[in-house]
Amino acid sequence: MKSHPKKAPSTWEVLNSVTFGEVIRHQLQKMKKDWRMPLLWLVELILAIVLAGSIAIYLDPEVNVVPAPWNVVAFVIVLGISIYLYGFTRPFRVARRMQK
Repeated sequence: MKSHPKKAPSTWEVLNSVTFGEVIRHQLQKMKKDWRMPLLWLVELILAIVLAGSIAIYLDPEVNVVPAPWNVVAFVIVLGISIYLYGFTRPFRVARRMQK
């Protein structure tokens, strides 16, 4: 009898076969190899929180603590600083794409 070639597992089957602990161990091993990645994630998280907070503080009329014309100016300043600081993460992002 002919033996049929074994069918490759689907992506869903592969994902279901991996446990959460294995994923965490794999991520920790990757972080030990490249210490910059957790720092990049932290910087991106902080920038996202700053932007979300500035939207809530400066542009939401119910929470607005700055008078009308200056709230938009303050938001633009915070946004500009965030974009400027995000530019410093470019080497990390480029290195991350090369690792994949």
